[in-house]
Amino acid sequence: MEQYKLKSTSKFPTTLIVKGLNPLGIEIAKTLIDQGGYVVILDSLHQDFDDQIEDIDKKHMLSILDLSSITSLDSEMRRIDYVFYFGHETKNYISELSSQEFLQQSNYLDSILDLV
Repeated sequence: MEQYKLKSTSKFPTTLIVKGLNPLGIEIAKTLIDQGGYVVILDSLHQDFDDQIEDIDKKHMLSILDLSSITSLDSEMRRIDYVFYFGHETKNYISELSSQEFLQQSNYLDSILDLV
């Protein structure tokens, strides 16, 4: 699928949306793409997202990558103008967060901060 590849981003204002496969992230992506931007969404790709992005007209200006590719972004992305980080959101407020999950989320945040 074309959305799993990064494109040359030096020509367009580029936005990185971390954990952006949610209604707010998709809406921000649509707005930025409509304004001529290029958007990269990083999220866990175990979920089906095709129905979430069907409203985006210019899908060639969107890349969706798994969070595991976060370490290679530094060498692959030429430009980052904006970053939205939705890693703080949770769907289940009752369940406990394991220390392993916490460290993994913390590492993701560190990697994002290193990019900018």
